[in-house]
Amino acid sequence: IEQWRESRLYYREQIELAERCKDFLWKQQHYADDPGVTLDDARIAPKGAELNDLQRYKVAQILAEGPYIECHPRDSGQDPYASEYAKRVLQSIIEDNTNRYSKFRRRVLSGGMGVGTWYGIVHWMTDRGPMGDVVFESFGPDMGWPCPGYLDTHDPLNPWFQMARKESVEEIQAKGGKGPSDWKDTDGIWPDCG
Repeated sequence: IEQWRESRLYYREQIELAERCKDFLWKQQHYADDPGVTLDDARIAPKGAELNDLQRYKVAQILAEGPYIECHPRDSGQDPYASEYAKRVLQSIIEDNTNRYSKFRRRVLSGGMGVGTWYGIVHWMTDRGPMGDVVFESFGPDMGWPCPGYLDTHDPLNPWFQMARKESVEEIQAKGGKGPSDWKDTDGIWPDCG
């Protein structure tokens, strides 16, 4: 919890900027000091439905092309077909409608265009399906932070990335246990609302 508070405090300015951008685009909270008769060209921007239409149009233009996947084998002499197998597996995961990749891609792109940064993660969920499955998840810049001092989450020297999640008390308690990967001290928790 201490690391979470420290990183949230360190990235306070970026989080506040992202919140203002979200309010500008999606809540239509435009320049509060602009009575509507500004002469400054830098402050004239599409407003209301125009802004939403422009953003949706740009997102649709980018999403018109499907994702391009290229895989390279680590050892082309030993297994020349490994890259082609990997490419086919990735394509089948993306094309599988139960994974909702197209909605995930649209959310990440819309968020990125509206706020400047939006995160998308792909992870393996063991309790989905009979043997587990790939899960796509998107979240805003106010829900994830790298270690303080690192501005890039993909920096190889970055020791950790923190992600805030909204989970019910029951979900958290179900993750508790005595194993090494289980959560500790899940008995005495309560929801934020009391």
